[in-house]
Amino acid sequence: MSNGNQLKLIVDNSVNVRSFGIIGSESTDLTQFQACANFCAANNKIMIGDAGITVILSNRFTSPSNLRIEGGGMLIKASPTNPSINGTAWGITTGSSNIHVQDVIFDGGELDGNTNLSPLTRWFSCSNVTVTGCKFQNSDGIANNISTNCSNLIIDNNDYEAIGFQDGVAGVNAKQAIAFSSLGHKNITVTRNRFKKIGLDCISIGGIDNGEISGNRHDDDECYALIFNADPSSNITVSDNFAKTAVNVAGSARPEGLGIDLPEVIQVTVTGNTCSGCASAGIGIF
Repeated sequence: MSNGNQLKLIVDNSVNVRSFGIIGSESTDLTQFQACANFCAANNKIMIGDAGITVILSNRFTSPSNLRIEGGGMLIKASPTNPSINGTAWGITTGSSNIHVQDVIFDGGELDGNTNLSPLTRWFSCSNVTVTGCKFQNSDGIANNISTNCSNLIIDNNDYEAIGFQDGVAGVNAKQAIAFSSLGHKNITVTRNRFKKIGLDCISIGGIDNGEISGNRHDDDECYALIFNADPSSNITVSDNFAKTAVNVAGSARPEGLGIDLPEVIQVTVTGNTCSGCASAGIGIF
């Protein structure tokens, strides 16, 4: 109780990452950021930041369960010198649950000369996860990689820009902004997200049972599809999305240029979507 930080813990029920010594240094930030997250999760505190904070990660951060981060515009950035971490600013441990992340900027650092195809964020076998109000930028790899039996996941009202272009070249090892891989995902919501300059698909769904993909928007001249279904999915609603200019790039892994591409879906509702300027069909279901 003798200093302001301790008082803030009690009065506000929150901990600012500054109080754990975050100084924008790759040599110390990971250790301090991890310690702050572990403390907050264990003590039912909200982990907070602000727009003046830059966290530079020298290796992957692993989130505990029961963590709430309210970043206030905090920047989390991959190390510019460690090739094993470039483009990977976050990691979620298998089985993590009850995680809320909002108002954080995740930066892969590719504009600093990094080239790495690792995802900005990885979510493995997670449940009860919400990612909202965040921005994901400057990454050769996928922004949100969701793999293996995730449930009750909400990705809402985020911005994605300059994602999935290796060395800025379309069609060369291109990656998605949001990508679901493997099977067993249940109760998935992807809503109100905005996309600009995406190397492959904005949203690649797959292996989902019971999902809502609605209100998402892509309106520049990059990407292959706003929504693409990669693995069998069922009980999916695709509504009120806006897709502009899904491009066809010769020699790419996915050259179709469809606005919304939904192969291998069962019980799908597609309504109220707008597709404009697509190289191929606006909506494809087969």
